[in-house]
Amino acid sequence: MKKIKDFLKFVQNFDQDGFVALNPNPVLLELEPESEDIQETTPGRRYATMLIDATPPPGFSREVQFSPEKEVLEVKNREGSLFTGMINVGRSSNNDIVLDFYAISKFQAYFTQGHDGKMNISDAESTNGTSVNGIPLVPNNPLPLSNGDNILFAGFLAFIFYEPTGFYQLLKKIEQNYSV
Repeated sequence: MKKIKDFLKFVQNFDQDGFVALNPNPVLLELEPESEDIQETTPGRRYATMLIDATPPPGFSREVQFSPEKEVLEVKNREGSLFTGMINVGRSSNNDIVLDFYAISKFQAYFTQGHDGKMNISDAESTNGTSVNGIPLVPNNPLPLSNGDNILFAGFLAFIFYEPTGFYQLLKKIEQNYSV
């Protein structure tokens, strides 16, 4: 599993175009709940339930800071994947992105690339659903993603989506706060 610090090395040596050429995949960074967001914690699990308000006030923005030790999930097919037209997310080990958590369906959601080149996400008729920016997805109805979109899987695991250019810009901010 790659960490932010692994990508920071690229930022130090390449401009944005060089970084994107070497790291063409979008990424997901897991959000850690703020203490006021924690509703309950399941003993023995590293995840906590997060409450996400679907309608934040106008102009609201929570500045998210990530440590260089934060794990990065690349949105790409795993080696040997049989599904080249989509990137699967779920609890089962045969998914491209495995989220081993009891509330996640075996096949939770999937990413596809739209005709415009943008990455889309669809819920795969999962038991507990998938939402983007607080809005539940209609199963099998692709929604285009943008930098900074919040994705919530099964009402428990929250991630921020970054396209390669957005991830580069985030890494530049992180680089200013940490030395590697």
